[in-house]
Amino acid sequence: MAVIRKSVLDKFRRCKRWIGRLINYQYSITRDDYQLSIPVIYDFGRAHLDVHECHITAIFEKLQKIGALNLLVDIGANIGQTFVKHTLLTRGEALYIGFEPNPSASFYLQEIININNVKRAIVIPVALASDSGIKKIFLGQSNRPDPGGSINEAIRDQTYYSAHGYVSVLSGDRILEDLALDERNFTIKIDTEGSELEVLNGIHEILRSKRPFVIVEILAPCPDFSESVNNYRLKRREDIFQLMHQLNYQVYAISEDGRLLKMGSSRPYLKKYSNDYLMVPKEQIDRLNP
Repeated sequence: MAVIRKSVLDKFRRCKRWIGRLINYQYSITRDDYQLSIPVIYDFGRAHLDVHECHITAIFEKLQKIGALNLLVDIGANIGQTFVKHTLLTRGEALYIGFEPNPSASFYLQEIININNVKRAIVIPVALASDSGIKKIFLGQSNRPDPGGSINEAIRDQTYYSAHGYVSVLSGDRILEDLALDERNFTIKIDTEGSELEVLNGIHEILRSKRPFVIVEILAPCPDFSESVNNYRLKRREDIFQLMHQLNYQVYAISEDGRLLKMGSSRPYLKKYSNDYLMVPKEQIDRLNP
């Protein structure tokens, strides 16, 4: 009987997904009395209904208090999960610049911006790294705004990927210089599914001269992946910490409820902590009061 129920449920879920791909609609998300309309286009967009990454909202609230959210540079914007958080919190009054190379994802994010007539938001459909060119993006899902898509093939085992495409990649320092950012107090968020080190190397001059706050996702070892992949992830994490130390940044781990833990020379992985880290210019630690 249980097997029959499971079979019926599986068929119902497949039917629901199929119908969802045929019907486009909108729903709304509200914070205080500010509302965003969220489109669902060919089943893209329902993910915004999930309450996820509450720790990022908590960190944004800290940064907003010191004016560091007047500009957010979102590298690896996907379908706008960070855009929605930032826009709800700042009521659309702060500047948002998102970089997203996956065409499906950048198209969807632009649709959210257009539908809500958010004036101070820009989406640039490229990846940022330490150099410029055309690179392969590896995907677990074809023709979808895959949140796990990466230009760093080594961050997961080969068996994870089922598709690939090609994207434009630009040097971060070069493109941010072209945008003529005049803010001296802003935040960069990086979530590029394994190419965070290349992004940081590519914005080295911005980090040195502008001294933004930086939120970086660093993928942790995972039992689903091989030992070689997990050792690679550990090394990448240490390389990122070393780079930020050289740039005179203090690294904080972010707990699942948004608390900050200062990372010293011993940097273990902690239970109930996220994969996200806040990098604070040491001269600004007192302002943030972590």
